[in-house]
Amino acid sequence: MKKRVTVKGVQHMICASIVLGALCLPSVWAQTVSDLNVTVSPAQQDSGKRMVFAFQDVPVRALLQVLGETAGVNIVADDSVTGTITLNLKDATWQEALDVIVRAKNLRLEPSGGTMFVRGSNVFMGSDVYGATGYSSNGNGYQRDSGARPRFEQQVLIEARIVEAEDSFSRSLGVKLGFNDRSRMGTTYVPDPANAGKFIQVPTRTDSGVMFGGNTDSLQSLSGQNSATGIGQVPSVANTMINFPAAVSASGADPAAFAMTLFNAGLTRFINLELTALETDGKGKMISNPRVVTGNNIKAVIEQGTEIPYKETSTLGATNTSFRKANLKLEVTPKIAPNSEVLLDVDVTKDSVGTYTADGFTINTKHVQTQVNIDNGGTLVIGGIYQEDSRKAVDKVPFLGDIPLLGNLFKTTTRATSKTELLIFLTPHILDSRGNILPANTQKLSINE
Repeated sequence: MKKRVTVKGVQHMICASIVLGALCLPSVWAQTVSDLNVTVSPAQQDSGKRMVFAFQDVPVRALLQVLGETAGVNIVADDSVTGTITLNLKDATWQEALDVIVRAKNLRLEPSGGTMFVRGSNVFMGSDVYGATGYSSNGNGYQRDSGARPRFEQQVLIEARIVEAEDSFSRSLGVKLGFNDRSRMGTTYVPDPANAGKFIQVPTRTDSGVMFGGNTDSLQSLSGQNSATGIGQVPSVANTMINFPAAVSASGADPAAFAMTLFNAGLTRFINLELTALETDGKGKMISNPRVVTGNNIKAVIEQGTEIPYKETSTLGATNTSFRKANLKLEVTPKIAPNSEVLLDVDVTKDSVGTYTADGFTINTKHVQTQVNIDNGGTLVIGGIYQEDSRKAVDKVPFLGDIPLLGNLFKTTTRATSKTELLIFLTPHILDSRGNILPANTQKLSINE
């Protein structure tokens, strides 16, 4: 026989787990709430009593409802409040318990008269939202602290520049930034993958220059340096630029993968000048320059490409035309750190049209997903996406050039091969409350603007 546990039953179990303490000391509580002044009845004057809160895997919505009934305060949770929580607090007020729940589940509180509305942190609220030290508790409810300021949800401008350039451009860019300067490189020892228990010596950058990691053979496509083969991962601690090439394949050959480079904010202006010179010299062009503003810890998607038609046969035998995307897709999720750095979750997919088959065109796919830490105003460069075009032209004398064997004397065959690289430049800019770009040299960000 199955037992049905109703919401009311859950509430009774939660209420049974709240043990009232003997202490009745008033408490001061810092909350992430808006301008709230809850009117309390005489029965609510004991809301400052200390209690024991012991819950395990309790639905957050049910817990908030019971907490409101216990304190005599109206608490309403919207649909964005989900999940469960385990709580074990001793000698705490209901305000402190609510504070723990809000912080643990990343929620927000919004006042409306004598009611608290609980919403997810990403849900817009019409009233002002105040920082974590914006409120204190007294015997009659919550009062806004005199020094509290409205809380501003930080936003980030993601600037993407998609450039098609000659394959020598990234190499030239690395040399100009001093990456090829071996005179200022030190050495370090890393495990030798070919000989267990042994170490090999590899070059590193010991000053404000470069440290790199991954397969150093792949660095030749970026920096033009020659290095030993079979080198394992090198510790990466970069101030100016870091390279994250892909690991070497099982066959020992360099993989056709993405290469990533980080430039700090001081070099972003130099990169802009180089891109301008690239177009001026006719060695490349900027295909696209999309910009998107997104919130802190909110994913931004930039997609550009085409759709390839192909024939698809249904179960009934009918032939339909469907489309398959061949796009360059960027998914970037910025996370702002207090030291004005930005942690980027980057997901890049590059699909291109392949060969033609009886079932339609194939799709060549390259994909990379990584997480990098970059300065505000710094630039992440993603390369390694090459495209090679081969052309053959024949110039011949009419009739004479068609004579077998002898015709080779009357014609000229020209073969030309061009290799281009697709480079993606991602630059995050932290915005202030007015939508202006914060200076790149900002040392510390306040969560309250």
